[in-house]
Amino acid sequence: MLLALTTLLVMFAGQNVVTGMVDAADASRAQIIVGGKHTCTPGSFACPESTSCTGEAGGRWSRRCNGRNAAARKAGLLSSFGNRFRKAPLPAPAPPKRPHDGASITFAAVTVAIYGYLLATTTRLLRRPMVRPGTIWLVFPLGQGYLHLAYVGLAPWLGADFVSRDPVSDTWQVSSTCLFGVFTLLSAQGLMFTILCKAGPKSSMAHVLYPPMAIYAIAWSYYARKAFCATLRVESDVFGLAFYPLHLVMWMGSTATQCILWTQIYRIQCLGNVHAPFELPSEALLVSFTMFWSGLLGFLDYSGSVHPPALATATNVALMTVCCVAFYVLLAVSTRPLRLAADHYARIGRDGGTARLGVASATLLHWQFCVTNRYVWVTWHFFPLIVGLGACGLYDGQTREYLFTLCDVAAKFLPVSVYFTLVDHRE
Repeated sequence: MLLALTTLLVMFAGQNVVTGMVDAADASRAQIIVGGKHTCTPGSFACPESTSCTGEAGGRWSRRCNGRNAAARKAGLLSSFGNRFRKAPLPAPAPPKRPHDGASITFAAVTVAIYGYLLATTTRLLRRPMVRPGTIWLVFPLGQGYLHLAYVGLAPWLGADFVSRDPVSDTWQVSSTCLFGVFTLLSAQGLMFTILCKAGPKSSMAHVLYPPMAIYAIAWSYYARKAFCATLRVESDVFGLAFYPLHLVMWMGSTATQCILWTQIYRIQCLGNVHAPFELPSEALLVSFTMFWSGLLGFLDYSGSVHPPALATATNVALMTVCCVAFYVLLAVSTRPLRLAADHYARIGRDGGTARLGVASATLLHWQFCVTNRYVWVTWHFFPLIVGLGACGLYDGQTREYLFTLCDVAAKFLPVSVYFTLVDHRE
């Protein structure tokens, strides 16, 4: 088989060389063959009947033309024979239809309304809503709804296209399917833990498990769309890499839910009332919204739409600066409940414990909240590090997306291993 393929390749190469030489001669459209006392009349090189050569020159002409026709017939047979062994290219999957104007306007209106509401509640122009245990389940439909709105209405605003696979390699499908499986298992684990908690003696603590499950549900929904449907991609961002804006929208939802979770845990663990409502952490949500939207817009390349070029560069620099500042403000604001909880249990341990919580348990909880706080600071810094290395040209956009997904798993795996176990320290 290998010898036959090698022979076939050699035949193809020889045929292409001969055909190229003959085509070059035919392109001149004027061939003069001098032989004895006769001169050939210019004519079509491929058709011997169009010539008027006679004598010795005509014989050479006829032999040359007949040889070329034989080569052409041979090339045709080889081409038809080789085509039998060539795989027909697979048709490219048809991309989903671009969203209608109604979806785009709805998404923009909802985004502006959310940002305005968070700004009003942060500045106390409006009263902050109280989150109650009976309404904490709303993090599920709210997160999923905003992600779906972004899926159908974000593309026209960014000039993004729907893609259902990586045009370069098939690793897109493999990695997306694997991550879909990972978050499916994590969601199933959280669901089973919640069911067991509600059926056991600690059923009053079950509502604290809804935000971690909502975080996994948002990630599961994103990777399900990417693996089996399509996602949005900007072909070239400001760094010249492929950019996936829905990934940032997914982070926006999961980070906001995580801020609500940390506030809820602090209220329950430190204030002791499981059913007490708590204020919505508007500051953390507003900073999170600002960070992700400034980062999303800062990734876009404005050189083709903003003039002069210096103004386009200044726009990207300003947006990225806002994103970086908001990143550290969000870290300080969102992890404040974790630091307060760690200090709370440290005081209990120094005071010799309480009637319901011994020194050993207080020390363990203090250590647990300290580790969680440090873990968040470390894992969150992986994201800007990946952006910076990609901006230096160390890898392409697809590799950057793979690294982002690994950070997703690292940053979202902790809620199952730490947050769920906090109910074990309650009665």
